[in-house]
Amino acid sequence: MENKATISEHLLVAYWTDSASTEERQEVENWLAGNEENQDLFDQWKRVWEQSESLKDFEAIDVEAR
Repeated sequence: MENKATISEHLLVAYWTDSASTEERQEVENWLAGNEENQDLFDQWKRVWEQSESLKDFEAIDVEAR
């Protein structure tokens, strides 16, 4: 069965941060089970999400400081 349905980025973030409800978690897991392409997208987006966390370190840099 091929599932071409899209999923909300907000829902994925809630899933990764463990703030998703049981129903939301199930929605993500159903989407993931829909087809292999969904899992590939999930993995790519998760890598971007994880890498974006490291950007917070740069926010602390005061470029105006001498």
